[in-house]
Amino acid sequence: MKKKKLNKKTLFTGMVASSLLSACVSKSYLPAIYANDVVDMAKPHSTDSCKHAVYVQANGFFAHNPQILLIGSQPYNNDGGFLTVYHADTFSYLNIAYGVSGFGGDYNTTHYKAQPVSKSYYGFGLNASASLFDVSSPHVDFRYLGLDMVYSKEFGDYAAFRRQGDPSGDTYFQQSTLFSYGVFTEVCIKGKNSVLTDVKFSLHYTPSINSDFLNNSTFNTINLSVSQGYDRFLINFKASFGVSNTSNGNGPQLGVAYKLSAK
Repeated sequence: MKKKKLNKKTLFTGMVASSLLSACVSKSYLPAIYANDVVDMAKPHSTDSCKHAVYVQANGFFAHNPQILLIGSQPYNNDGGFLTVYHADTFSYLNIAYGVSGFGGDYNTTHYKAQPVSKSYYGFGLNASASLFDVSSPHVDFRYLGLDMVYSKEFGDYAAFRRQGDPSGDTYFQQSTLFSYGVFTEVCIKGKNSVLTDVKFSLHYTPSINSDFLNNSTFNTINLSVSQGYDRFLINFKASFGVSNTSNGNGPQLGVAYKLSAK
């Protein structure tokens, strides 16, 4: 009797494993910086003596998915970074920022025809951000309605890999140009000794990515950013949560901005 019970367990385990693996046959290879293309840009506080500034900012993103037994997912590592130079202005009840960025990184997966794939990429982007704000107290700027926009162009081995395609049933997003936009709400607090604390909640969308892939969602990522600044430096951390039908793309970002000049 014990032997018969063991055989049933073995058979059941094999059936479950087979079903899960067969469900994971179809993979999705997305543009390199999809869901990570929007970089948070600093803007002067309304109480700053200099309300026009130029910043240089470095950001790294870390999009990892070790899961191989989740339906529609695939194991991969996508580590990259941005270097952005931008100008920011604070007017009466309006902030704006605009600039250019360069990016690069590596995409790795072990699930392409059972062979590892390691592809590099690089490119550039044009960034813009604007927000309306209200001074709810002498030290608090409530940026109640904001808009982020970014255009990016990708080059390199990973873009060429996606253009080749494959008849295996995997999904290859061949476009190397992305346009993303989103809305946000932000609270910027300037405390004692010029210590700045900023919290930002944003929703971002990339229209060129197939709506079926996004479960017909209006936005592809939900983001929460926290920044801490002192004097000319600002450190930013952003956590992103994807709403697509796989966990591909989004990952945490860590950035450091330095104010080059102000007037």
